[in-house]
Formats: sequence, structure tokens, C-alpha cells
Amino acid sequence: MQGISSGQRAYGREISVEADEGAFQIKGQIDFVLILWEADRPKLRIVECKASRRDPS
Repeated sequence: MQGISSGQRAYGREISVEADEGAFQIKGQIDFVLILWEADRPKLRIVECKASRRDPS
């Protein structure tokens, strides 16, 4: 969220995420992240998309 002003809506795509949660390490890619604001606090909306068709074999 660097470079985003308070109250500014924004989005990002193909975002890499990584975190340690206790004994687990979480690592992956998110398709889209929307940054919205509610009561002067950022609210993240995570969007993960899947293809609805199969590629030919």
C-alpha cells in the first residue's frame, strides 16, 4: 500500500503474498486486490479468479 493516500481507492493485480502464521508459512499469488476505505481505515477485498473453460489437450 505504499504510495497510496488515505481515502484513495486503488487496485493491484498478480500480487505476491507471504506470511508466517504460527507453525505455518503462507505463500502465493492473488489475482486482484481492491483497496477500499471504511471509516478512514483501509479495507482489502481479495479477488481470486478461475478459468471457466478447459484448454484443449
